[in-house]
Amino acid sequence: MSKKKISLADVKDILETAYLNYAKREFIEQDPLQFVYVYSQKEDQEIAGLFAALLAWGKRSIILQKTTELLERMDNAPAEFIRATGTKKLNALKGFKHRTFIEQDLMSLVNGLQFLYLKRGGLEAVFAGSSGIYSAEMISISGYKSWAGIQNFRNLMTEHPGFSLRSGKHLANPEAGSAAKRLHLFLRWMVRRDAVDAGLWTHLSPADLNCPLDVHTARVGRVLGLIQRKQDDRKAVEELTHSLRLFCPEDPVKYDLALFGLGEEGIF
Repeated sequence: MSKKKISLADVKDILETAYLNYAKREFIEQDPLQFVYVYSQKEDQEIAGLFAALLAWGKRSIILQKTTELLERMDNAPAEFIRATGTKKLNALKGFKHRTFIEQDLMSLVNGLQFLYLKRGGLEAVFAGSSGIYSAEMISISGYKSWAGIQNFRNLMTEHPGFSLRSGKHLANPEAGSAAKRLHLFLRWMVRRDAVDAGLWTHLSPADLNCPLDVHTARVGRVLGLIQRKQDDRKAVEELTHSLRLFCPEDPVKYDLALFGLGEEGIF
């Protein structure tokens, strides 16, 4: 590939064309997002989406297999399962494992989510609320609402008595500089609406989102000059999203579909 710098106009054309190419329903046929569309009720959809996003690392076929297994353990009624108590629920979780995500971590997540739904208004309310670590002025800046929501989610989950200390490693910590890839991906699914993303939530806007940063989006983002930072961390996410806002300030994360698709197909 030529080392000649690509102009912003050319980058926008590349991203717009790729978005139109990849923003199609068939995109989700082999994507964890498909589990959101298995259900018709909002709470089932968002809980299935959260687990699918949190398990989304490693080989895609295994991610789909393990998410299917988990939802089957919940009798394919995740919202009802989260609210339930008793030994039947405990037995259903025994032996679950996906890479370093084990039974203990799953139990922590289920306990924490039960608390969020029974005492904190559910996932949308938690992710749309301020964690208290940002000032009102900072939260009003594009992108900070999603960071604050992710931090709020982590804080409420990890501070719950039923959440184990070791399980905290599976929930991104923006305060520590995490890129929070999987939770930004989950927010994209929940907030944006097009042929791919479900757009279930109304208390956050697409303008509030940050771009999920995986190996594909990071590589293509650097090739196109959208990221200068070498580390794949929170600062790189903010740099990438800031660049994407130059092209579409009201919905910068739509280009995640473009960057991911271009990277996965090896076009860049």
